This record gives sequence, C-alpha cells and structure tokens, in this order.
Amino acid sequence: MKMAMPCAGFLTDASVSEPSPACCRGLRSVADDGGTICFCNVGNGDVAKLLPAPMNSTRMFSLPVLCNFNLRLEPLAHCNPS
Repeated sequence: MKMAMPCAGFLTDASVSEPSPACCRGLRSVADDGGTICFCNVGNGDVAKLLPAPMNSTRMFSLPVLCNFNLRLEPLAHCNPS
C-alpha cells in the first residue's frame, strides 16, 4: 500500500519552493480533526522515517504560515519526547 504524502516534496527537496495545495489541505484536515498525535509524530521524528530524504525542520514549521492557517501549539506540549 502506497502512502499519500503530499508534503514530502516540500519538506525534503529545496527545489520545491512552496507546499502544494494538497499538502495544505491535508495539514488543515489533520489540524481540524484534532490531530495532536500526528503533530507529535512529526515533532519527535517518526514521520521523517517515512520520507524519501531527510526532512527540513524549518520548512516543516513554516507550513502553517505558508498554508495560511493558525496551528494551535498548546496541544504539542503534551507530546512525549522520544
């Protein structure tokens, strides 16, 4: 089964200048569904293991701004560090 990862190009390839609309829709969907656990997995590096190349953390943290939505960071305080 192939996993859809619409943000992978932006997160791993410097030549991709902006996140795709599919990436932004997916990120917004996760945030709207209360996806704190998903964001915890991004923060602790679990998601990076699924990407085709090393993830650029700066780009990952810029996604909410680039996708034009407000990501509440408070729930991330409850993530367990790896």
